[in-house]
Amino acid sequence: MTKLIEKRYRIIKTLGSDLFGQTYLAEDTYLPNKLQCVVKQINLPNTNPKTLNLLGNILIKKVEKIKDIGRDCQIPEILNYFQKNQKFYLVEELIIGHPLTENIVPGQPLFEVQVIYLLQEVLEILVFMHNCGIIHQCIKPSNLIRRQLDGNLVLTGIGTLKEITAKAKGSQHQENNFTMNSSALYIPPEQSIAATQFNSDIYALGMIGIQAITGLEASELLSLKKSNNSKNETWNWHQGIGVSKEIIEIINKMIHNDSQKRYQLATEVLADLAKLKIKEVEIQNIIETKRKYKPEAKQEKEEINKVDLTRKHPYLKKYFWLGLGLAILLVAGSGLFVFYRKLPQMFRSKTLLNQGLEQEKTQNKQQALASYNQAISIYSKNPEAYYHRGLIYQKLGNNSAALEDFSKAIQLGSKSAEVRYYRGNLRLKWGDRQGAIVDYTEAIQLKKNYVSAYVNRGNVRADLGDEEGAMEDYTKAIEIDSNSAAAFLNRCLSRSNLNNHEGAIKDCTEAINLQPTNTFAYQNRGLAHYRLGDNIKAIDDYNTSIQIDPTEADPYYNRGLARQDLGDNLGAIADFSAAIERNPNHVFAYYDRGLAYGRIDKRKEAIADLEEASKLCLDFGRLGCYKDAQYQINKIKQ
Repeated sequence: MTKLIEKRYRIIKTLGSDLFGQTYLAEDTYLPNKLQCVVKQINLPNTNPKTLNLLGNILIKKVEKIKDIGRDCQIPEILNYFQKNQKFYLVEELIIGHPLTENIVPGQPLFEVQVIYLLQEVLEILVFMHNCGIIHQCIKPSNLIRRQLDGNLVLTGIGTLKEITAKAKGSQHQENNFTMNSSALYIPPEQSIAATQFNSDIYALGMIGIQAITGLEASELLSLKKSNNSKNETWNWHQGIGVSKEIIEIINKMIHNDSQKRYQLATEVLADLAKLKIKEVEIQNIIETKRKYKPEAKQEKEEINKVDLTRKHPYLKKYFWLGLGLAILLVAGSGLFVFYRKLPQMFRSKTLLNQGLEQEKTQNKQQALASYNQAISIYSKNPEAYYHRGLIYQKLGNNSAALEDFSKAIQLGSKSAEVRYYRGNLRLKWGDRQGAIVDYTEAIQLKKNYVSAYVNRGNVRADLGDEEGAMEDYTKAIEIDSNSAAAFLNRCLSRSNLNNHEGAIKDCTEAINLQPTNTFAYQNRGLAHYRLGDNIKAIDDYNTSIQIDPTEADPYYNRGLARQDLGDNLGAIADFSAAIERNPNHVFAYYDRGLAYGRIDKRKEAIADLEEASKLCLDFGRLGCYKDAQYQINKIKQ
C-alpha cells in the first residue's frame, strides 16, 4: 500500500478492524528513519457538525489524559492524534514483542506461581492507570505484549475511545454483536450496559487468570460459564484442576458478577496476592516435581559432593567461611557508606521542609514554596516535601502543579490519607470522578474515621447516580461525627432523590440546626418540600436562602420552578433571569425560561433562550441536554 494518512503516515498493512474502525501498521514519513507506528482510525457517527465537533473535543480530552500517563506507565506512548472529516486518528508507539496469546496456549495450563506473577504484573499497571482516572475497558491476552526491549508487559488497546464513540452512535445492538465473539469472556455484566467501573478491568484480568491456569480456550470457558447459569455468584471453573484454595478465592472475587462484591481496587488484589508469597517455596517445589529429571537424586548427589569436598580439603571450609564473612562485610559496608552519604541530604531536606512549614504559618506562601523547591532539589525522594509543595501550589491557584506533586508523593510511597484526599478533590474539580473515588477510598483505608473523605466520596457517587452508595457514605460520616452538617446536608439531598422526602426534610433541618446560616441546607429542604408538592414551604426556604446569600444563582432558579408550578409565569421568568444574571452559564435557567416564554407566546424569546441552552449543553458535553433543547426549538417552530 502507498496510501498516506494526513499526508504523513504511510500504511504498511492492516492489523485489524472492527465495528468502530481499523488499525494499521504505518511509517512516519516526516521522520528521517521513517519510524514505524500504529495508526488507529476510529469511525465517528453520521451526525450534525456541532455534535461531531463536541465528540471530537471529548475524544481529544480523553486522549490527552492517556498521553500524560503513557510516559510513565506500561502503555504505548501516544505520538499524535487528529480528526479528519468523520474519522478520528490516534497514532501510537509500536510495541515490539510478543502477545500474551503466545504464552497462554490451549491445552498448556500455566503453573499457579506463573499465574500469580502474571496477575501481579498487570495489576501494577492497573494501579497506575486507575490512579490517573483511566479505565482500560478492553483487557484480553492479545492486548498484553511482552516488550522485547526490557521484558516488561505492555497493556495496549485502551477501549475508552471506542466507548465514547459507541455512546454517541447510540447503537446498542452493534455493541452486543461485538461481544458475541470470544472477547465476551473478558466483559463483565456492567460493561455490557455501558456502566463500566474501575473493577471492570479487574474482572477481565481475573478471566485471563482462569484461562491461563486451566489451559482452556476462551470459547470453552464461555460455554462453561453459561452452563453454570451464574447470575450473582461465581462459577465452578476450577473443578478437576490442581490449584490452591487461596488463589481460587482471589480469582473468584476478581470475577464476581456483582461489581459491589468484587474487588474494588487493584491494590486490594495485590495485597491478597502478596499473602500468597509465603507459599512460594512450596509452589516452586511442586513445579520442580513436574520436571523430567528427579530432584531427589540430584539433591542427594549434590550433598555427597559437598561432604566429599570438605572431608578431603578441610581447610577449604575454613577459608570459605572467612571469604564469605569478608564479602558480607564489604557489601554491608558499601551499603552503609551509601546510606550515610545520603544522611546530610536527607537532614538538610528535612530542615528546609520544616522551614517551609513555619513560613506557611505566617502566610509567606512564596517563601514556603521556595523552601519546598530547595528541599526537593537536595533530596528528590521525600514524599512529604512534594505533598506540602502541592498544598502551596493549590493555595496559589496552580492546580495542575498541585496534582502532579500529590501524585509524585503517592508514587514515592506516601502513606498519608490527606495527600489522597486532596488529589481526589482536584480530580473531582477537573471532572475525573472515577479517579476521585479511587483517591477517597484509599484515604479512607488509611484513615478509617476520615469524615470529609466519606462525605466527598458520597458526593461523587451521588453525581454518578449511585444514591444508595452515597447514602452509605453520608451515614458512615454521621456515625463518626454526629455534628457533621455537610453529611446531614448531602444525605438530605440523596434521600429526596430516593423519594424519601420526609427523611430528607429531617436531615436538612438537622443541618440547619448545626449551621443556621447554611444557604444550601435551606435550598435542599426547599427542594424536598417542592417534590412533596408543597410549593409555599419551598418558596419560604428559597427566600431564606436568598436572604443569607443573594449572590447565589440556584435559589432564584429553584424558586422560579415553584412559582411556575403555581401558574406565576412572569414571576418564574423574573427568577430565571435573576439566576442568569448571577450565573451566565446556567443552562437550566435558560432552558426553563425559554419554556416559560413559550407558554406566554413569546416565541422569539423562547427560541433565543433554548438556542443558548443548546450551545451551553454542547460546551458542557451534555449530548442528551442538547438534543432535548433542539427538540423544544423544533416544537415551537412548528
